[in-house]
Amino acid sequence: MSEKFTVVTVGLIYNTAGDFLITKRSLEEQTYPGLYSFPGGKLKYQTVEFASLEKNVIREVMEETNIEIEIIDYLQSYSFSKENGDKVVVMAFLAKYLSGDLAIQNINEITEVSWKSINEIEKLSSLENIKKLYRSAAQKLAGEIKGISQLHVAGLVINSKNEFLLIKNGSEFTFPQTVVTLINDDLWEALEKNLRLKILSETQIEIADGMIPFTDEAFIGKNGFQNIIQFYICKVATEQENQESENFIWKDFADFPKEQMKELDYQVFMKARKFIEELK
Repeated sequence: MSEKFTVVTVGLIYNTAGDFLITKRSLEEQTYPGLYSFPGGKLKYQTVEFASLEKNVIREVMEETNIEIEIIDYLQSYSFSKENGDKVVVMAFLAKYLSGDLAIQNINEITEVSWKSINEIEKLSSLENIKKLYRSAAQKLAGEIKGISQLHVAGLVINSKNEFLLIKNGSEFTFPQTVVTLINDDLWEALEKNLRLKILSETQIEIADGMIPFTDEAFIGKNGFQNIIQFYICKVATEQENQESENFIWKDFADFPKEQMKELDYQVFMKARKFIEELK
């Protein structure tokens, strides 16, 4: 009896906020039920079809999540054997979200579909192979693999009580920030838009017009890779009662958790505090 060989194509899909699409497999699935994974499926063979791998990803993503995507580049592949001995080769592509509202098309295949940051994906119940592909996608998207500087944008968000918005990242707190993926003719407008979308997706908080560029912070990461962060001072557009969650908090000057922050973040906070006081 010959062994079965299957090709699976998957999409590592990013949006304008720099987040990635991830799905949760149904408990009815025979392979890895209940785990978080990327959208995709088995290669459907046509009589003749050019770019068949890429088109298969586009079809599968639409059939599973109801969105249109554009393939940006081939990403990576890996192979494994199922318990019954069948061989599987997974071909992964980096793709960009184009249009459509996320919607689960078949609850027997997936039970959840959402956009998440690479840090959020790291905390999900998934396989290391899957997380590794998401890391590769994030690195490629940011230009790290090609050796290009990575541009981040971060927000020092203040409410009417002069409290700062802090995002929980493991045991530490940090400012909301994201890799800039949406670039148009107006760079400053693109930076602001990336930051607005990131804060809204993480906290459901809308930022008022009139962001103030605060400071640029440059630092050297691993292997001499340069990262640049553009900070903005931002105000909340509309405030609501109890606008906190397990993922973010508000802290005033006196209660700022220095011991739970990276040194760079705390230095930026102190500069921002002085800057804001001088504006009064």
